[in-house]
Amino acid sequence: MTNYGERADYRSLDMQSVLEISGTETLSALMRRHQQKVEQALKNPFGFDAYIVVCAFSESGHRIRFSFHQLEELSHVKLED
Repeated sequence: MTNYGERADYRSLDMQSVLEISGTETLSALMRRHQQKVEQALKNPFGFDAYIVVCAFSESGHRIRFSFHQLEELSHVKLED
């Protein structure tokens, strides 16, 4: 586990990566939430790469988005409006 403010939920010293897990109850919010969590996790103070898991659970369907991002991607991450 990471400490409050370290921009991710868990970290692995062996793999030099962080894990950020999030969820939403609105299927249409899945991609935006995922993009937000990618940006957040890549700003971790360790300079580690990031694994992101975002789950959407709603009456209209369920989805899980899992991805890996290298720290170099931070300069390319842009949030959609």
